[in-house]
Amino acid sequence: MAISSCRATSTFSASKVSASTVGSAPARNASRGNAQRDLAHAAARHAALIGGKWFDLGNRREAHRWWAQARQLSEQSGDDLLASWLRGWEAGYRRHDPDEDLDSVLLVAREARRLAGDAPSAPLVAALGVEAAILSTIGRHDEAITALRRTEETYERLSSSGDSRQGRALWYDRTLIYTLAGDTKRAEDARHTAESFYPAGHRTATLLALYGAALHARTDPAEGTHRALRLLDALPTERRDTRVISAAHLIIDALPEKARALPSARELRALTVGARSA
Repeated sequence: MAISSCRATSTFSASKVSASTVGSAPARNASRGNAQRDLAHAAARHAALIGGKWFDLGNRREAHRWWAQARQLSEQSGDDLLASWLRGWEAGYRRHDPDEDLDSVLLVAREARRLAGDAPSAPLVAALGVEAAILSTIGRHDEAITALRRTEETYERLSSSGDSRQGRALWYDRTLIYTLAGDTKRAEDARHTAESFYPAGHRTATLLALYGAALHARTDPAEGTHRALRLLDALPTERRDTRVISAAHLIIDALPEKARALPSARELRALTVGARSA
């Protein structure tokens, strides 16, 4: 309506409106581009969350499909820190999959670290932490501890206003890495601190308790396996998800060869069978 009025009054006014309209096109395009990036940012986070839920339900195929979408959307968002965070998130889940090639998952974690850059940030701490956890899971314990120390140094360089979730995650990482390395004192100290952050019944509290059972399984196989069985028996079937089953496998892996014939070890193995891709 404004344009037609200007055309009716004078050529000069019409030319001014035309010039104004043309001049605003880049602004409109920029605004549209910003909106698209914002939408991609939000959609990437949701896609990653959905992938994680599918993973916990045991459907790796769907999980990978949603994580692929999360990667694509995070690239469209133009936010490297988001891309780093979501790749680290993906790698953190995938390290629990007994069918995964963990060397490939390690590459995903290192890509997350590269995307985070060198400046201290929550995504960089997360990427370093999951890299350390993967190294520990595949038995490269010296490298895992070196990566853990770099994680700790990076976290300490963050401002005091940094995300406290990263501090809790760091105690969790310490527990896992020192447990798998067989460092009983450091593992127990880290686990006791980590457990103080989570209420009974929280999945992370269950995982930490299973790591404690794995630590005991090395020297007292009967106690370690019985402790794991008590933990699993207390969980409803629907809460024995992929990450819980993965942690229970650590107890079996920690057993001395002769102890794997124990009735409690056989029962534990039977409970953990079936956590495979849908």
